[in-house]
Amino acid sequence: MISIVNVLLTMVFTVFAISSLPKLISLKHFAKLVADYQIVPRKASMIIGFTLPFFEVLSCIFLFADGFILTASFAFLLLLIAFSFAVFKSLAAGKKIHCGCYGKFIDSEADSFTIFKLISLLVSMVIVLISFTFVPMENLKFEFHIIGFALGLMLLVLQILWTSHRRRLQILSQ
Repeated sequence: MISIVNVLLTMVFTVFAISSLPKLISLKHFAKLVADYQIVPRKASMIIGFTLPFFEVLSCIFLFADGFILTASFAFLLLLIAFSFAVFKSLAAGKKIHCGCYGKFIDSEADSFTIFKLISLLVSMVIVLISFTFVPMENLKFEFHIIGFALGLMLLVLQILWTSHRRRLQILSQ
């Protein structure tokens, strides 16, 4: 069981680590993407947009800090719940909005793939957190990092392919 937890946690870590870097590189752009969701007033959205990437990075760092695996896991879960709420609310309102998941790196829309990705990551974190109640927490095992890292990268590659596919379909339909 601990091996599955290690794989899932490393996968989520990989997604957050990769997604936070482009946001940090262009904070202003990311803050604008957050404001475009129109979930909270624009000023609050800008503050959230400027601080969120730092919170993501801190969560990644805490994952490897001795004794903070559970804290990092809860942080990832809270982030995923917040992202899911924003995406579901925007899609329910019929908005066509850029997801902002990877800042400027991948200019993807909040769409069915975003929902698939969020649900996959949420289920992964729920499994991780439930397992912590049954399995004693230990530091992550190195041998499972490779698989989790590969799964995280595969999710990123799938996002790139999906975004490219959607763009080509839009071009063909014009």
